[in-house]
Amino acid sequence: MKKNFFAVLLPAILFSFCLNAQDVDSRVYKHYSKEEVSEMNSEKIEKMNFLIRESFIIPEEMKGKINPDELDVLGYAVLRLEDERAKVHLMIDEEIADGPYFFLISYKELDAAYLRIEQSFKK
Repeated sequence: MKKNFFAVLLPAILFSFCLNAQDVDSRVYKHYSKEEVSEMNSEKIEKMNFLIRESFIIPEEMKGKINPDELDVLGYAVLRLEDERAKVHLMIDEEIADGPYFFLISYKELDAAYLRIEQSFKK
């Protein structure tokens, strides 16, 4: 009986661990070590993934010029504003003011998203 229990439990635990490891966006590793990521709980991983994957908006006219899967928004964190979206140019050069750009959502919007994530883990 114990053998059957562990035969079922062990794969479930391993699957859960692998699922968490696979769910972490690879861009996280540009800013955090594997050890730091392994210590993150599911809620923290969900928040990090939101930050990296969804805390920005690429306007229609920039789609095709900016690949959202390659954009590392953590590098632009200092430009995020409290109450309004920040327009961020990928090339900081006054001569190329019409180059590719995106918008960072505001801290207020980010906090609301984090709150939704927190609430989803309390259910």
